[in-house]
Amino acid sequence: MEIKITDIEVFLFKNPIKKRLKFPLASYVTTGFIFFKVKTNIGAYGFGEPSPYGANIRNTLKVFKKYFFPSVINKKIEIVNINYFKKFDFFKKNEIILRPIIAGIDQAIWDIKAKIKEKPLFKILSKEKKNNKLKLYASGGMIFDHQNYDHLIDEALKFKSLGFYGYKFRPSISKKKQSHFLRNKYPPDFDINKFLKFIYKIRKSVGDDFNLMVDFGCRIKSIKQFKYFSDYMFELKFFFMEEPMKRNIKLYKNLIKNSKIDIATGETISSIKKLSQWKSSCNIIQPDSNLISITELIDIKKNFKKYTQNIILHNWANPISMLSNFHISKALGCDLIEYNITYNPFSKIIPKNTIKIKKGLFKHSSRSGLGIDLNYNMINKYRIKI
Repeated sequence: MEIKITDIEVFLFKNPIKKRLKFPLASYVTTGFIFFKVKTNIGAYGFGEPSPYGANIRNTLKVFKKYFFPSVINKKIEIVNINYFKKFDFFKKNEIILRPIIAGIDQAIWDIKAKIKEKPLFKILSKEKKNNKLKLYASGGMIFDHQNYDHLIDEALKFKSLGFYGYKFRPSISKKKQSHFLRNKYPPDFDINKFLKFIYKIRKSVGDDFNLMVDFGCRIKSIKQFKYFSDYMFELKFFFMEEPMKRNIKLYKNLIKNSKIDIATGETISSIKKLSQWKSSCNIIQPDSNLISITELIDIKKNFKKYTQNIILHNWANPISMLSNFHISKALGCDLIEYNITYNPFSKIIPKNTIKIKKGLFKHSSRSGLGIDLNYNMINKYRIKI
């Protein structure tokens, strides 16, 4: 029997926080995000979550309603993928907005396929026998400019004691420049000397046996500054530095030639073509299945030996996207992944025991598909009508 898409339910969440924030958090918590429930003619359904950073919510919903939805209704799930959309005239004009939508729907379709086969998704994406655990590194380390970096030492020590593989932190940010889109377009300055002193202090506080990483958010302004940071972090045995300068392939090729420490990038990669272009310009590549689709990412598996850099998936969104990344990471044979530890009330939209973490390890369940149920008490609390 042909399996066709009969409907797509869109869930919108936005602005649940009314109290004054003590520390920064992921910007989508206040600007909003969506996820999908894809329904089929056989009763099976799947969940998917597009990147909240592809475009603002208003434009995303507009493109979804005008172009995407009419093009997939009553279509077989087997044909609904990135190549299917490339043939439409509207794709090229709206590609930036459409790619995360396609990635979210692709997650849902794979969820459906795995449910039909009654297997966890990672087991149908890879035939190799694997254990069901992933190593996590804690990704947080966010403070405002007026705060003391020492707050982050307690956070790092907490996740070291919990058995996490490592801890990633960031330079402080201004309360006036919290927009993710604005920070990307205009990377703000930070106090370099203060941050260098803290880098030394946190290493001495956590010891040499715990991995540390810094996400600079493209905020280093010159090659000279970069070289000083990379040499210093190498001496302090940091694992990697992420996106030290503005994203430019030629620039990063030069950076990795002159860096003793590994350089990571890739969270904005939205296609296999772009991934291929970046593969020789970084040491660690960080794709995300909410922006580049699972269907595209599993192609990496076919040519995995051609990629010399380590793949550590970017994983900074909400529970559905997170579970998708857990499955694709395991399917690709990548046993380390990012885990967002910043405050996020939307983490409760799935039951508490869905994501099981013990001693810094995520354990895949035996449930079919992505293994997702919804916590409708929290859904009804935070959901906004469209």
